[in-house]
Amino acid sequence: MLNSGQLSTRFLESGNFMRLSNASIGYTFDLKEDKAFKSLRVSLGGQNLILITNYSGLDPEINTNKALNNVPSRGIDYASYPKARTFTLSINAGF
Repeated sequence: MLNSGQLSTRFLESGNFMRLSNASIGYTFDLKEDKAFKSLRVSLGGQNLILITNYSGLDPEINTNKALNNVPSRGIDYASYPKARTFTLSINAGF
């Protein structure tokens, strides 16, 4: 029967994953007092850096609600976007 509305596990798969969400590293330079800068710190940070999974979709961490006809869809991979990978470089200088 086509479009019977019955639940099925046909496309059910494991959503196990391991993710490196946030990481940052910084360095504070040891400056002499006769330089133009009194202090200088450089740091680099990143979000959503590594995702290890066998999941066939874009992102196993689904959090999209596209309910239709009062059928809940939490945890169903339908038109969801993966998390963005971002990098941040910061420089803090004191004069």
